Amino acid sequence: MLARDYQEKRNFIRMQMDVAATITLKHEGALIKARCLDLSGNGMLIMSPEPVTEGSMFNIVISSTRPNLPPLEAEVKTMRCIEKDGQYEIGVIIEDIN
Repeated sequence: MLARDYQEKRNFIRMQMDVAATITLKHEGALIKARCLDLSGNGMLIMSPEPVTEGSMFNIVISSTRPNLPPLEAEVKTMRCIEKDGQYEIGVIIEDIN
């Protein structure tokens, strides 16, 4: 295990970002335009104009900022969804990368 001097003791370091993302809700098929705020080896933080039910699964596509790299497509599970300033902060774990 790595020695860590900082407060957070997660297994993966979070990469801060602010990139476009598209959520596709599995059962409704609805598309939601969102932003991915951070990404780690097993999860991500998403800001969305719409809430997502805790425990629900959905697909997400994270846009690439480089033209030669494809977008990240993953199936994720909602761990939390908190209203914040009229938006929803959604914490998810990555179940599968497509």
